[in-house]
Amino acid sequence: MLKKTIYFSIFFLFLSSKISYAGTLYGKGDLKMSENAVNHFIDYIKINNKIVKGKRAKPDSFIISSNGDWTWYWWCAHNECWANDKPTLELCERETGVSCGRFAKRRTIFWDNGINTKGKRARFKSKMSNQEIRDELKRMGFLD
Repeated sequence: MLKKTIYFSIFFLFLSSKISYAGTLYGKGDLKMSENAVNHFIDYIKINNKIVKGKRAKPDSFIISSNGDWTWYWWCAHNECWANDKPTLELCERETGVSCGRFAKRRTIFWDNGINTKGKRARFKSKMSNQEIRDELKRMGFLD
């Protein structure tokens, strides 16, 4: 019984630390993506065309600077991905001198610019054409 209590306590602490940290990573504010950032985002959305050890890669997390120039993304070939975005955000802020945030998780944009609905209309499909992705980014206010 003591072992179960200890395991449960450790599991709960781990889970609660993930929950309390979630949501603080997402960016907010006006954001206009550079051409390189758009191209990088298109690569991120279409990452499932890449095969890694016999499995399709899946997009996990897309990081961008608030000035729209610096980007980084994580992907994995597993059902559960555990990318740690905090070091990437810190690197972004050190290199750019501006705030950075998570732009997308999986294929959904969560950046809060006052226009983005963050719901089903903010989801992208890997089969979308490059132009369809650009059109959606423009509709959401991330492109001029």
